[in-house]
Amino acid sequence: MKEKNLALKLNLAEKKFKTLFEFDEYVTAPLHGFHGAIDYYHRSSCRQFLKDIKVPTLIIHAKDDPFMTPTVVPSVDELSASTQMILTEAGGHVGFVAGCIPFKPVYWLEQVIEMYLSKS
Repeated sequence: MKEKNLALKLNLAEKKFKTLFEFDEYVTAPLHGFHGAIDYYHRSSCRQFLKDIKVPTLIIHAKDDPFMTPTVVPSVDELSASTQMILTEAGGHVGFVAGCIPFKPVYWLEQVIEMYLSKS
């Protein structure tokens, strides 16, 4: 295993990745035993299980998330009846920081989670 990791490190020194997909294809997938990025994404995704969720669940996703592109956003028919999804235009990757006063951020995500839990 050490030899495989060493060979991978040597090959990576020559790479200049331009996309997260390329990184996952040449680094993440091989390091973790997947056949490539597509295999890694498919087998690691929870999307296939969303329809089976039985406990109340909230999914919050921003359309401008640089890691989770619009193609990974589940459609309403992929969700169970106990799952609610909030899809925002902005928020980044787990950011959801709002507010207009410098150095006084409003953590929108925390507010939404608190409201959701208080209704449950």
